Amino acid sequence: MSATPDPFARWAQLRKQGMARFVLVRGALGWGLTTALIYSLLMWGIAGADLRVLLPLSLLLFPLGGLLWGAAMWWHLERRYRRHLQAGEAGR
Repeated sequence: MSATPDPFARWAQLRKQGMARFVLVRGALGWGLTTALIYSLLMWGIAGADLRVLLPLSLLLFPLGGLLWGAAMWWHLERRYRRHLQAGEAGR
């Protein structure tokens, strides 16, 4: 067993769950919520921003951006995976 898992095997498993789940879970929830919380806390700590205003706004806008990030990542990873498969078929 290799210490580093095969990224293409990992992607093959992730893609079975579908694009919608990937974009929602990895993009909106994973990236969007995490970024919203970190951004809000940093702005509160550094700039003294009002969390009562900033946090709800961040929790709305960053997950929307996360949808775009998730869709872009899906497209990128899927493109890379298909190239990998084509290269494997060409080598046969």
